[in-house]
Amino acid sequence: MVKKINQTEINSGYLNIKFPESFPFQKDEQFWIVTCNGKEKFLATRRTNTQITGLSKWFRANQVSDGTEIEWSYYDSDFINKKRVLRIEFLNNENNSDKLNVELEDLIIANLKLIDTDLTLYARQYCAGDGRISLLCLDKDKNFVVIKLKNKKTSDAIVGQIARHMGWVKENLVKDSNKKVKGLILAPETDYKLEYAVSVIPDVQVKYFNLDYYK
Repeated sequence: MVKKINQTEINSGYLNIKFPESFPFQKDEQFWIVTCNGKEKFLATRRTNTQITGLSKWFRANQVSDGTEIEWSYYDSDFINKKRVLRIEFLNNENNSDKLNVELEDLIIANLKLIDTDLTLYARQYCAGDGRISLLCLDKDKNFVVIKLKNKKTSDAIVGQIARHMGWVKENLVKDSNKKVKGLILAPETDYKLEYAVSVIPDVQVKYFNLDYYK
């Protein structure tokens, strides 16, 4: 859900948000606000059906100004210290690289079953600690699968990133100790350095996805 913040909200330390009927946060419930790529989390409260309060510190920490656009999301299984989490992404700094990644993700989501018939999409651009997971999926056994797109990143960088995100998912989202967290790197062309790197990492694999074929 996308919202533009105004100066009145900033001055008063609240957000007016039109919540969907399915929104699970209850009136007067405290929850965490976590900004993607942010280092801190902030406690806020759903004060009324359309208002979140207690945001003055969050506004200051993120230098929010009049007209700042955000996209907010939540997931039923997303808790920190037994409190729900509302995740927020700032939209004002979108660049050409971001737009290209969005197009690639659209294409992959549309052809997800061709990549792996067992996968279903759980979330897109999921905020995970200090970074984002391109696509977060579930397999047929309800194991989380972290999908990263290798575009201009080096092999070493993408392997380190997916390992970090898998660790975060295991720590924060997996509730059943019998479940695994798997990793899938989608690359546009053969990369032997990448294959060597993932060969010693359990539950991570590389698949090659010819994007031009599906356009």
